[in-house]
Amino acid sequence: MGSSTIPAASSGAPITSWVQLATSSPTSGATVSFTSLSSYKQYRVILSGINAAAGTPNLNMTLNNTASNYSSAVSFYNTAQSRFQNDGSNSTTSLLINPPSTQNTGSTFSAEILIDYANQSTPKSIRYSLGQGTSNSYANAWAIWNNTATVDRIDFTLSSSSFVASSTFTVFGSN
Repeated sequence: MGSSTIPAASSGAPITSWVQLATSSPTSGATVSFTSLSSYKQYRVILSGINAAAGTPNLNMTLNNTASNYSSAVSFYNTAQSRFQNDGSNSTTSLLINPPSTQNTGSTFSAEILIDYANQSTPKSIRYSLGQGTSNSYANAWAIWNNTATVDRIDFTLSSSSFVASSTFTVFGSN
């Protein structure tokens, strides 16, 4: 994979050099896995055109194939509902990447996920934002994975259905 420089998310911050580690564009199946990741301080995952073949499945993320010690708060705005909501996604087994009301059958969404302290023996800080065009919804989330292991694997799993050809996942690393 090539190397690219992507500006840091916050203004005024120094430019961070991100190395593209892998890309996956599944045309079937319910899970995308990035395994054997190198020991980077931060990971950035870009999701684009994410869509499922049928229904309104949830997209969940786990780190190191571990289904424990996650907590998050999701706030999102849906113009169809004209209000802010707190999804209250405090699952301990995974992180919900799309609040249910932002994913509609046949619609796609995109997201950016940042994982901090990935190679340090401290709990991992996770922030993400997503947008879904059909309902003009967007979400911001803050999460903690209370685990001190180095992150070497990231999995995305649909709760039902399978991915379609428009879905693309790209992971970057930075020190």
